[in-house]
Amino acid sequence: MTPNFAFGGNTAIEGAATLCNSLVKALDISAVRPLSQSTLAAVFQEYQEKHKKRVKKIFTASYYYTRMQAWDNAIMWFVAKYVGPWLGDRLVADFTATLVKPGSKLDYVTVPKHAKGALAFDDEVGAA
Repeated sequence: MTPNFAFGGNTAIEGAATLCNSLVKALDISAVRPLSQSTLAAVFQEYQEKHKKRVKKIFTASYYYTRMQAWDNAIMWFVAKYVGPWLGDRLVADFTATLVKPGSKLDYVTVPKHAKGALAFDDEVGAA
């Protein structure tokens, strides 16, 4: 099992957060309860467009990382055997952080103050 295996589960959780954020926003805006079919269709369309872009990026990175770890071809073998160790784990950690930091979180849940890491989430950049 390659280390990027968790991206699938994390992407599913992010998808749920993205969809919930859109539904809560639609409920806050709408004076009609329950939401109309056209409003729900628009919410799901927005979700699909937003989440699909993110999933494609993560899928592509995971795909190539898996191919490298599996020594899928001579180039991937060379990268895994020589280039990766020469570059070090820091490059993988930095690349993984760039994939994780734009992730969706529940916008309507108050998050208690927490310790800041070396790399802020995209929605925390510039926040005090």
